[in-house]
Amino acid sequence: MKQLKYISVLAILCVTQFSLAQKKDDNIGTEVVNVVKPYTPSISDAFKVKETPTLDDEETSKKENIQYNIFSFPVASTFAPAKEKAANFDKVPKKKYSVTI
Repeated sequence: MKQLKYISVLAILCVTQFSLAQKKDDNIGTEVVNVVKPYTPSISDAFKVKETPTLDDEETSKKENIQYNIFSFPVASTFAPAKEKAANFDKVPKKKYSVTI
C-alpha cells in the first residue's frame, strides 16, 4: 500500500513538472542587436616568431653510444595453472543440398 502511495505521488509530481515546463506563449519576441565595431580577428604580435633559430649541425648530428644493463632477478610466484581437458562438442553433420535445373 505504501508503494502505491509513493508511486502515485511521484506520478503526480512528474505530470505537474512536465505541464509547467511547457511554454504557453509561442511568440519568443525579437530584440535588436547594435553592432558597434565589426569583428576583425588578428594574430597578436606576442605569439609571432621574429626570426628562425639556427641549429649547430656538429652538436645536433653527433650520436652517442649508450650501454644498457638489465638487472634480472628471480621472482617467487605461487601461481600454478590448472591443467584442464578441452571441452567436447557434438559435431553436427552438414546438410547436403542438391540443385535441380
